[in-house]
Amino acid sequence: MSGDISEPLFLGFDFSTQQIKVLALDNKLNEVYSNFASFDNDTPAYKTSGGCHTNGLLVTAPTCMWLDAFDIVLERMKADNFPFERVVAISGSAQQHGSVYWNKRGEEKLRSLNPDENIKSQLEDGFSVRNSPIWMDASTEKYCSQLEEFMGGVEGLAKRTGMRVFVRCTAPQIMKIVNEDGDNYNETAHIGLVSSFGCSLIMGRIAPIDWADGIGTNLMDQVDRVWDRELCHFISESLIDKLPPLAEPATKCGLISNYLSTRYRLPTSCIVAPFTGDNPSSLAGLQASTNDVFVSLGTSDTVFMCTTGCVWNAGLLDTMGFVNPVDSSQTMSMLVYKNGSLARERIRDQCCDGSWQVFSDCLSRTPAGNKGNIGFYFYEQECIPHLQGVWRFNNEGESCTDFPSEVDVRALIESQFLAKRSFCNRLGLNILGLNKRIIATGGASVNIAILQVLADVMGTPVYGAKGSANSAAVGAAYRSYHVWSGSKYSDLMKYAPEFVKLCDPIKENVEVYDNMLSIYEEKQNNLS
Repeated sequence: MSGDISEPLFLGFDFSTQQIKVLALDNKLNEVYSNFASFDNDTPAYKTSGGCHTNGLLVTAPTCMWLDAFDIVLERMKADNFPFERVVAISGSAQQHGSVYWNKRGEEKLRSLNPDENIKSQLEDGFSVRNSPIWMDASTEKYCSQLEEFMGGVEGLAKRTGMRVFVRCTAPQIMKIVNEDGDNYNETAHIGLVSSFGCSLIMGRIAPIDWADGIGTNLMDQVDRVWDRELCHFISESLIDKLPPLAEPATKCGLISNYLSTRYRLPTSCIVAPFTGDNPSSLAGLQASTNDVFVSLGTSDTVFMCTTGCVWNAGLLDTMGFVNPVDSSQTMSMLVYKNGSLARERIRDQCCDGSWQVFSDCLSRTPAGNKGNIGFYFYEQECIPHLQGVWRFNNEGESCTDFPSEVDVRALIESQFLAKRSFCNRLGLNILGLNKRIIATGGASVNIAILQVLADVMGTPVYGAKGSANSAAVGAAYRSYHVWSGSKYSDLMKYAPEFVKLCDPIKENVEVYDNMLSIYEEKQNNLS
């Protein structure tokens, strides 16, 4: 165990799509501090919407914006007199799949940051690609096809890397830059993920990529857990030399930088555990067991569960699989829906004057089943199904251009949850029933009106825990404690907050959705 501080603190950072958040836990897992910086609101010079720039199918985020926001968070902590000197371990999480391209100058400056200046001013010229492609990017489809063809088809690539290639994955992002932005690729010294980028800022050197997030690149051999040389060489002969090392998630990867210890007075003995993806980190933050199903209602919506055995499963090609970040002998399976909170926020702004209370009131005033009105809201190109557009159908089954505001609100929420139930049914995933439980997390998990629809559609009780809306950052702090202590993760979880039932399914509503599901599926199958 590092350090001899009597009241240690453990930090968890989350570099999400829309903000950077930090929280601190004590050694009883009580949250004692939190803060954040919103990209749209706190770094307005970058003119992002939802933390990104969208140009057709291309979706990127300014890499320097993340530096700016990180500086803001640290300075806010300092202004709050946060006791940096008590921090003994740090880890973090980040939006998955996004790639960061360091040039040689950036790598050199990262190692020798001047503690009298902020990070952004010193590293702003440290990237060969200034706008990082992120998980929402859907401009890489032709490169996905080329990767699949090279590996002998969808299953060949999935069997090698742990999942089929999706447009949001890192391998096709890199391949696009190799082919369409070759000069900047040639200037690239290191390619990292957003998670390893955040970890690099903490350590003051290029950080490793952990196995859990590494799976999401489609470049890691899922069995040997090393970079797949054949795939890397197919993209570029120099690629494998630009990738950082891979690391087991539950290990120490170094100490904090001299910059942080000098500027913010963190102990030089403060250890750093590898950052991971936000979804694997949420799994860690929710004390996952194989008996639970987790629904994350964030920028993207995800359904995930703790599993055993091989990451890849031939019968579940549309799922994503990751290494469990607290037990690398286990895995997690996940479904991803791109149109999550951004779609909810769009309807909130259009129909509810930007008010979540009005949004909730609309749900409360409208009946389950929405009197037969059904909508599909794919503002971004969706993953499941592979569609983009908005469709509405009235209670006669006829296409229409708009709904009354309260009908639009319920149509969106019902559509989002019916989609999840439908796909889980098709995969044979048994998540329904009163003897099961759904653990809700993510920003929208604080909205009981939304969770009631989730419980009714799924026919399953919905639970939550204190801090579950920030489960990725919580999981990061848990993992830093885990690595620092050397204890079993299960032993630490005795301090974790217990899950509390938030909603029981209403029998009459469950019956409505049982009957509605086939109608919803038929409508979706006919979309084009």
